[in-house]
Amino acid sequence: MTRKDYIAIAETLRKNKPYSLDHEQQYDMITQWERCVRGIAGVLASDNPLFDRRRFFEACVLEE
Repeated sequence: MTRKDYIAIAETLRKNKPYSLDHEQQYDMITQWERCVRGIAGVLASDNPLFDRRRFFEACVLEE
């Protein structure tokens, strides 16, 4: 994969970050979304040893 692919994946995840007015529902949706982001980051890191998780999380707007 290329840097361009990583950027496209991060943009897609960022654009699909859940939002809800119901705080309990939002917490559940965000938790599931964060698991997906972290799982995808793990796959990308195993594919490329130079993959920078911190930058990927920032691009996805994942708060640590």
